[in-house]
Amino acid sequence: MFESPLKIILGSVLFLASSTGLLLNLTVVSPVFQLAFARDKSSIYVISSVNIVNDIAHLIITTFYLAPTITLNSFIVSEERNNNLTVFISFIFMVLWYIGNITQIVMAVNRWAVICILRSSIFTKKNLLICFAFTFLFATVKGYLIQYEFPCCAFLVDQSVLSYSYFQIENITNFTDQSDIPLNALSSIIPVICYTWIFYTIRSASQSITPDMRTGNQKRRGLQELSYAMQFCLISLFYTFSWIMFRIFPIIFNGRQIEWFILTSLCHVLNCSANAFVYLVFNQEIRRRLSESRFFRLTGMRTSDHTSHEQHTQSKIHTIPIPSARTH
Repeated sequence: MFESPLKIILGSVLFLASSTGLLLNLTVVSPVFQLAFARDKSSIYVISSVNIVNDIAHLIITTFYLAPTITLNSFIVSEERNNNLTVFISFIFMVLWYIGNITQIVMAVNRWAVICILRSSIFTKKNLLICFAFTFLFATVKGYLIQYEFPCCAFLVDQSVLSYSYFQIENITNFTDQSDIPLNALSSIIPVICYTWIFYTIRSASQSITPDMRTGNQKRRGLQELSYAMQFCLISLFYTFSWIMFRIFPIIFNGRQIEWFILTSLCHVLNCSANAFVYLVFNQEIRRRLSESRFFRLTGMRTSDHTSHEQHTQSKIHTIPIPSARTH
């Protein structure tokens, strides 16, 4: 173990990063929920709302448990790594992680269905709510099994390694790790296939359809669907990077230079902040909702200014060829 002053610094850095990510997510959660349950808006925002709530919960664990325990160099209630509080908090962490796994898949398949096979009716808000109800049930059952029923090895939000670990028991197979790898892999492989298919489809169709064959409404709708796909593709990339780092770092350092494991925690914080960042930077509907809020009006933002800028931007991007056959 390294010196305590370094742990204090690293714990403080993690706290600052996670609290910043938490603030970003809290900023966008209200407009995302408004859009999720607005009748005239895409059901994609139902998926977005699940993502945002998931990220907020993860960041709360990091901000108010992992970062403080790193700074204090203590598990608070016990010196044992697998004490009841840590195992329970880690159980919540894993339930959220499994929900995130499936959400990445649902996001990608949703964009593929809407853009490539024109089946937006599959992902109605009602169907998505049913899907996520079963997702929550699956995640809770799996999380309980790995934390409390498997002979080895419980997942831990572990301040002793500044990130996360498995409570390995000698000569017992790590069933938790073995059960996590397939789901983690699927949450990356399926989005890669879907987004590759989406961009190939749009590129091929754009080459075969001339711009004058599309109405202004078709171009706007096509651009919107492509924009959603690009936003979720970025989010999936952050997610994939996060879980791969958790796998790679123990191999690279093999128990040495533990201080570098803080990067795993920071990668996870970056992943949990990615949704909010992408929405704030790229999503015009979220930005418009925020500009219309009382808080942002009081800070000097004006909806009319934002709308004027957006209309100017739209007038420029409408020249990009988007196939009308790929809208819904």
